[in-house]
Amino acid sequence: MKKSKTIRFNKKLIAVAIIVSLIISCLPVNRFSVKAQTDTTNYLKDGGFEGDFWGDKNWIPSCDYNNVSISEITYAKKADLNVNEGTKTINYWVKDTATKDQAIEFTQQVTGLAEGYYSFSGSAMGNSNVTLTASTLDSKGNVVQTYSGTKTALTGWNTWDSVNCDNIQVVSGQAISLTIKTEGAPNSYGYLDGFKLLKKDTSSVVNPVNADIFVEKVDNLSSDFIKGVDVSSVISLENSGVKFYNKDGAEQDIFKTLADSGVNYIRVRIWNNPYDSKGNGYGGGNNDLAKAIQIGKRATQYGMKLLVDFHYSDFWADPAKQKAPKAWANLSFAEKEQKLYEYTKDSLTAMKNENINIGMVQVGNETNGKFCGEITWPEICKLYNAGSKAIREVDKNILIALHFTNPETTDRYKDYSKVLNDNGVDYDVFATSYYPFWHGTLDNLTNVLSYVANTYNKKVMVAETSYTNTSLDADGHGNTSPKDGQTLDYPITVQGQVNSVRNVINAVSKVGPAGIGVFYWEPAWISVPGDTLDARKALWEANGAGWASSYANEYDPDDAGKWYGGSAVDNQGFFDNKGYPLPSINVFKYVDTGAVTDIKIDSIKDINVKYTLGEEIVLPSTVEAIYNNNTKTNEAVIWNQDDLNKAKTSGQGTYIVRGTVNTFTVNCTVTVLPKNYLQNPGFEDKDMSMWKLNNIANSTGQLGRMNDSSNVKNGSNCFKFYSDQSLNFTLDQTLSNLEPGNYNFNLAIQGGDASADAKIKIYVLLDGVEYKSVETTLNGWHNWNNPEITNIPVNNQKVTVGISLQSGPKTWGSIEDAYLYKVDSSTPNQGNGSGTSTTGSVDNSSTQNNNTNNNSSNTTNNTTTGTQKDNDKKTDTTNTTKAPATPKTKTIYEGQDYTIKVKNLSKDAKVTYKSSNKSIATVNKNGKVVAKASGTVTITVKVKDKDKSYDLTVTITVKAPSIIFTDSIDSLKVGKSYDFDVKLNGLSGKVTWSTSDKSVAVINSKGEVKAKKKGTVYIYAKVNGKTVKYKLVVK
Repeated sequence: MKKSKTIRFNKKLIAVAIIVSLIISCLPVNRFSVKAQTDTTNYLKDGGFEGDFWGDKNWIPSCDYNNVSISEITYAKKADLNVNEGTKTINYWVKDTATKDQAIEFTQQVTGLAEGYYSFSGSAMGNSNVTLTASTLDSKGNVVQTYSGTKTALTGWNTWDSVNCDNIQVVSGQAISLTIKTEGAPNSYGYLDGFKLLKKDTSSVVNPVNADIFVEKVDNLSSDFIKGVDVSSVISLENSGVKFYNKDGAEQDIFKTLADSGVNYIRVRIWNNPYDSKGNGYGGGNNDLAKAIQIGKRATQYGMKLLVDFHYSDFWADPAKQKAPKAWANLSFAEKEQKLYEYTKDSLTAMKNENINIGMVQVGNETNGKFCGEITWPEICKLYNAGSKAIREVDKNILIALHFTNPETTDRYKDYSKVLNDNGVDYDVFATSYYPFWHGTLDNLTNVLSYVANTYNKKVMVAETSYTNTSLDADGHGNTSPKDGQTLDYPITVQGQVNSVRNVINAVSKVGPAGIGVFYWEPAWISVPGDTLDARKALWEANGAGWASSYANEYDPDDAGKWYGGSAVDNQGFFDNKGYPLPSINVFKYVDTGAVTDIKIDSIKDINVKYTLGEEIVLPSTVEAIYNNNTKTNEAVIWNQDDLNKAKTSGQGTYIVRGTVNTFTVNCTVTVLPKNYLQNPGFEDKDMSMWKLNNIANSTGQLGRMNDSSNVKNGSNCFKFYSDQSLNFTLDQTLSNLEPGNYNFNLAIQGGDASADAKIKIYVLLDGVEYKSVETTLNGWHNWNNPEITNIPVNNQKVTVGISLQSGPKTWGSIEDAYLYKVDSSTPNQGNGSGTSTTGSVDNSSTQNNNTNNNSSNTTNNTTTGTQKDNDKKTDTTNTTKAPATPKTKTIYEGQDYTIKVKNLSKDAKVTYKSSNKSIATVNKNGKVVAKASGTVTITVKVKDKDKSYDLTVTITVKAPSIIFTDSIDSLKVGKSYDFDVKLNGLSGKVTWSTSDKSVAVINSKGEVKAKKKGTVYIYAKVNGKTVKYKLVVK
């Protein structure tokens, strides 16, 4: 997400700015569509750098000249340089001797401007980043408003890129301070030319409305752009006593309130039969056809269209599970295909008979390679077409949508859209989920949707999005966000929620006419009434008003059956928890006009600082404040001295120091760390000589220290890897003369698209011999894993620490924060080492999973408790003089379980277990871990035994079951035979063999293939419903 430049103010300046802006009754924070310029006057002095740059001083450069050079260049003297305009250009270069990234600014102040809107634009070329900013100034030089253009990554030599900052509003007496800001790594460069400040024709300006939120107008938004919400849970909520009100505080049908707020589409999910054999609802709204008809009729009554979201399941369908309805469980594929067609047609016909205005139908929900029990694309595509056929027969004007998720994954949508095209799937709209805390940047969202729209002539949209307006949980059942490790680019406030939704709308609109709309997911799913958790649980159970009820155990025992409970998104609604609308509900209306309100602080950002033990702890005197108009300032903070003194005197550990800014509170997390013995551990320094890189057989394409803000954890650089071919490299650092003692080593790694046979590990060598290694995984963009090797015994040896990575094509990621530190100075014990692979508290969900959360319905946290009686068969109590202990690590496969054994317990000991991420693995009160999805999770084991407490951890690495061909043959001559074999990981059973074309090659039940004629064929191996293929060329 692109962020505005931070402007520093003091309180007095802010007060003056606010007063001035109120006096002029025009708060210039929004950008509006205006006609093209009719005044061609360039109000900049020497915008094309044709004069004497250094002598005229029209532009004031600012940089560190020890690390940067700036030069005037005459085009005629540099024949290989493409001319932008005129005869001269400005060149800047970050010297290759610089040790870190450099910023260079060129600033000019313009006075005497007439009131109106202006655009600041120009051209740049090079390999750095350029951002244009403009600050309007009052008569005393105080900043009134700052505008920031999009940061532009320049595309290389002799390609001039346009940069701009548009719709800058100037009122009487104001000047403008204009800045060209460039940022680049050592040895980066750039050229600047052709800058202009032009006045725009404001005859068609749409003035923003006065409101209680700021909304930046979305330019060029079509009048029929879909502004939708999914309120599937509303009937169950109303049945539980939830009431909804209008802006005046009067009780009102929520559908009228939504329509009045600019909503023009309602989305409703349909499950075939979300009830158990006794008629008890599974929850999540108990959304069957009957409820969909109720919702559809109310939507139509208030002039809104309906999007029907068929899950083709009896409960939640998402990337993790696509279970066929109970009634279809034993059908053949052909029978299932026919049933899906009939069910779709009958359901839509019933809805049309109620005069419901159906505008669109979804065939499946988040069907990422799975759908209605099928896991191979040919079958999935046939089911899509069965649904499409039924929809076309009911009403050919209804749009057909297919819904996927995880747009952040490289080439995912490129591959999906190609599969759909290759299989002749009939559909109109390619829809995606986009939750900003999981699914990458908005620029990427626009790019992947644009690819599908432009390549296959499809409409595109966001079918689900949401954002938090508070961090508070209202109903006692934990929420999906905010959580550690999530990307939260906006304040967790109502204004932050507004900004998020507005920007998602803008990202889809930027696709062009093919970008047709955005749906917000469950903005009305607030807490049900009840003064106690038990009272709310009763309503969740009785009316299906929570995300799942206990009755769902019949259909979904591993997820809903264990973690049933309330709303996981009550902090992401457009209503407060009494049913009154929040200002954010009007974002759909205000994106057409823009909206303004009084300027005030919206949030203060908490901060984190790290110090090495022995360093002086000095906290910053200011913290960043974010105003509701999205400007940012640094505000003076007063820190609690008792908290600060504790952090200074208590040694290694993590401390919270409280602070105050006016009426706001802010926390500073102070982490005091032991010394890191590694040099350049975060790859911030250009000097990489201390690291030894072995690019084995030169197999990795992109490998090394890079400045990449999208893939860093801290700072501005990381060690990045990617290749179109396979990857195979090691990276390590060797140290000598370490003091004797025990050490720990860890690092951070993130990335994705690793092959099934990937081998990623960190390792320690003592005097060149491997002492210990620990495997880790790639769990997605910004889902950082932190594998660690502990208790490394060092006693006058050379110590080498590093990482090894082997994987298939298109694996990508980055490495950061390598850390080797001393634990103690005790005599090293060579048998002491251990390893863990942990993500800490990072949420590694690959998708939004908005129907699940990390809290059991039977408790208000993730902890389950057992006594020694519960563990009689699982624990070793033969030696109670030792501290309790557990295994450090365990690797299991999805669907498998593992029971943690706690040793050295007395008979009265109490043990609790907690999973850091239940989407990866759950744990019950007896320590039984059930693997659910690939990733790494930490099970915290708390033991209370004989008045002593112990905190233990077990790192569980969950891998996806896999079938791996053990063969290396890629071709076979006609008439020849070959015996194929596979390795099963986490699977058991008979392998079923087949080929894609029996005329090219046949294969028997033992895996023996015989080549029959020239061509290309795929060999399929199938075990327990999982299929893999192997490409074979017959010559």
